[in-house]
Amino acid sequence: MNIRSALVVLLVVALASVSLGFIKKTGSAWFTDWDTGNEIKFSVTAQTLEPLPEEPPYWVLAKGNFQLFDKTEKTSIHGHIDTYYYVPTAPEWSDWDGECSVNGADGYYFYLFLHDEDEPGWPGEWVWLLIYENQTHKLYREYWLDREKGDIKNHED
Repeated sequence: MNIRSALVVLLVVALASVSLGFIKKTGSAWFTDWDTGNEIKFSVTAQTLEPLPEEPPYWVLAKGNFQLFDKTEKTSIHGHIDTYYYVPTAPEWSDWDGECSVNGADGYYFYLFLHDEDEPGWPGEWVWLLIYENQTHKLYREYWLDREKGDIKNHED
């Protein structure tokens, strides 16, 4: 194989790995809870640890955290993200899960669904967060949030 052929092969491999990419989500925003009308401060920093697969299953290891503070109920939730799920045909979706604490008490896990089309409110940018108790698997709290101020950005490498 000559140098030119080797460079072409390297370029094709590099472009293929870039097209699979990594996902990173960062930002902070004020939301309104659809159910209660409460003002919610939400922030997230999360990223995948490996390239996205081309074939099912569509999940990869991830790392990061999120913080939610319900100003009205004085509830603070801190989550540690360890998995990212995605739908290749819906890049605006970002689904994460892991363990979390509620007001400093451990023993909860969460599913976090972020929808980002760079527009506030429905159907643009919103959050659906489900908090479960680890022992009973009982739903502890559900949040449906519409973005009011701020932004959460999707970065693809």
